[in-house]
Amino acid sequence: MVTVNAVLPLMRDRKQGHIALIASLAALNPLADAPAYSASRRALQPTARRCVRCWPRRGIAVSIVCPGHIDTDQTDVRSDPCPS
Repeated sequence: MVTVNAVLPLMRDRKQGHIALIASLAALNPLADAPAYSASRRALQPTARRCVRCWPRRGIAVSIVCPGHIDTDQTDVRSDPCPS
């Protein structure tokens, strides 16, 4: 949200822009071995929904992106299977 707040005034001045907020499927289906990650992704959801309702009338489009599992070195060390 710090990044969004940095660019939002510029988009408002131009009366156009598009912001993509990256959440995760972990927001909807929490990961047992990553509670802090899941909680932070879940906390983004209400903020993103509020942005979706408010910003379009100012010419700013908003997308909430909830990608699923992506194989990386970080996810290779997970103790639970990653959701698809």
